[in-house]
Amino acid sequence: MPDLTNAVLGFPVYQLRHEEAFEFYPLADELAVRANLASLGVAKTRPKFTAALKKLDAALQPALGSALTLEIKKLDDERDLCYRALREGVAAQRHVVNTDSRHDKALQLQAILDRYKTRKHLDYLQETGTLRNLLEDFDAAPAKDYVEQLSLTPLVEAARVKNHEFETKYRERLQEALTTVRANIPELRAETDSALANMLQVIRGGAAEEQQACRDFLVEYAALVAKCKTLIAQHKSTGHKRTPAAPPDGEAPAQPVA
Repeated sequence: MPDLTNAVLGFPVYQLRHEEAFEFYPLADELAVRANLASLGVAKTRPKFTAALKKLDAALQPALGSALTLEIKKLDDERDLCYRALREGVAAQRHVVNTDSRHDKALQLQAILDRYKTRKHLDYLQETGTLRNLLEDFDAAPAKDYVEQLSLTPLVEAARVKNHEFETKYRERLQEALTTVRANIPELRAETDSALANMLQVIRGGAAEEQQACRDFLVEYAALVAKCKTLIAQHKSTGHKRTPAAPPDGEAPAQPVA
């Protein structure tokens, strides 16, 4: 599985900007939880990754506390309403008499929503990335056609707009907060990157042994990496300054992520 190997071992997480990494880490961990990999040896490595995440989060919280303004909360509440309206819109179509297969199409969209049903437990950046991924799944065929045929496009676009508004404002606040953090964020990130790499090596080993859960995880992880690269490209195109973390010991200096 060469493509997945490149995605897992070739993607330099340390090159991510801090705010990009803070979104990427928990989404990768969520994939591991969803894949139920505990019985495949990952239980020995994932605790180190989650512990590193907690340390990183603890270091950021004092600064983030001042960044979570009423404006941020208002935008989050607004996008939650849009997300709820989208779910209710899909649910309503599931109860329509099976004309033009509307019921079946709604069930397909519901299956996409169900993949992200843990969204209410996520932090702000993780929620942003998860909702973005959900909407991207709705943009892919055949879901995009179903959305149009069920007249759900306005609900999808409203959720997209609100998620973008929230992300823009939150990243602005996060950048401000990072300038006030006294903890050694690069050192904590290096610890997190190392723990993630160890967990991924174990998962890759399981995939090589044809353990289906590991292979399924790698497929989703490769998709997460691809979406992350797209996001990085968007940031570059808008002129965001890149400030990647230092590379782990023994690795080459950071180069721009392709």
